[in-house]
Amino acid sequence: MKKVKLCRLGCFNHSIDFSKLEKWSSNYFVISGTRIKADIDVNHFKDDYVYPTKMISEDMGEIEPDYDLLIGLVDQPLENNFYMHRIDENRAVLSIYPVLEFLKQENIPVENYIIRCIYEMVIFLYENGGKINNLVHLIPHHETRGCLFDMNVFVERIVYSSDKPIICNECQARLRKRPIPTGLIEGVQKELKRIKKHLFYRIEKVVKKNPIQAFLIASLFAVFLNVLASAIYDYFKF
Repeated sequence: MKKVKLCRLGCFNHSIDFSKLEKWSSNYFVISGTRIKADIDVNHFKDDYVYPTKMISEDMGEIEPDYDLLIGLVDQPLENNFYMHRIDENRAVLSIYPVLEFLKQENIPVENYIIRCIYEMVIFLYENGGKINNLVHLIPHHETRGCLFDMNVFVERIVYSSDKPIICNECQARLRKRPIPTGLIEGVQKELKRIKKHLFYRIEKVVKKNPIQAFLIASLFAVFLNVLASAIYDYFKF
């Protein structure tokens, strides 16, 4: 099991439930603790407040010896317009800045997006001997499939893999050629099903997709409740 530490860099305009992240249950990684750098020197930013990779590396600090992965979380645009970027073989940075509005539009919790990205990086570790290979940018595919390894050149497409993401058939075939633990693909696929919207928004989606059926079901349910209430009233009345 891989041990992951998060590092919050600077202030966030959108709250993140770090306790929810740390409580996430997986057979393949555990999130243990969050390192916080509360303030960032404004001189560390380029024009338009772009956060350079070199400065991120310095602000994050080195990974602790007993950890496998250190992930920096920022609420600033990253250099070269990345949303996720490798720092070195055991450190990466993830920005919520370019994706937040798209997640909100689809009622996807930002924690879903973070967990989804952690799974992607953890799989990189498993298939590359515990390191994030410097060629990982060549692995994602350009086609959007709702897969962990979608390229998401158009960053708004991240929403498709932040709600019940999958590992597509092509990526499964690639991983089966790598020295990964037995059952990792199937196990991760099962866990990915838990990355989903809140129940209210899942019901709303079904209703929008099938309005007539939803109306009929609601009507029948209302009739059933009325009949049940009448039966209970009559029972206690006598």
